[in-house]
Amino acid sequence: MALTQVVTYRGFAARLVELGMVTAGRAAEELAAAADWRDPDAELPIDERPAALVELGAAVGVHTEDVGLDGPDLVDAYADILTAAAACSGGTVVVEDIAFTEQEDEDASGDWLLTFTRNGQPMSWTIDDHDEYLDTLSIFESINDLRPPGDVQRRFHRLSTSPGADQVYVLASDAQLAVITGELGLSLLA
Repeated sequence: MALTQVVTYRGFAARLVELGMVTAGRAAEELAAAADWRDPDAELPIDERPAALVELGAAVGVHTEDVGLDGPDLVDAYADILTAAAACSGGTVVVEDIAFTEQEDEDASGDWLLTFTRNGQPMSWTIDDHDEYLDTLSIFESINDLRPPGDVQRRFHRLSTSPGADQVYVLASDAQLAVITGELGLSLLA
């Protein structure tokens, strides 16, 4: 379906509420917060829509720039991804006990282990050592570990974003994704 109408930030948020991807309260909070720097009734450019999904809590942003050299910034960035992905579930996913440790195994030289609990269940992701950059491949391969348990309808999908922009993963069912990619004009990364 081709995009045939102007999409405003207010209209974008309202459509996500209609789809059940965002609560009305969250949409109202974000619209109020954005009013200082964005006209909510002006057109929301297509290249800003993935970030708007993140702002509204329907998606997770994965920073692709430098986040710090193996220090707290890197650990915090992974923790932010885990907690943001959990928040997309509307409370059905709880992430706790996040830890980031270098693997001791000589076959895993340079690899780190990101461990956490998801709803009390231990989970781990192997992270390649990228010094000050996030391991976006590991995130891509593992993000669906954070989809709501027992929910066979919704999963994380990576959206196409502008070159150099953060990666964005939206938690959506096929029906919700059809609206996002059709009516709202976004596309999936091929």
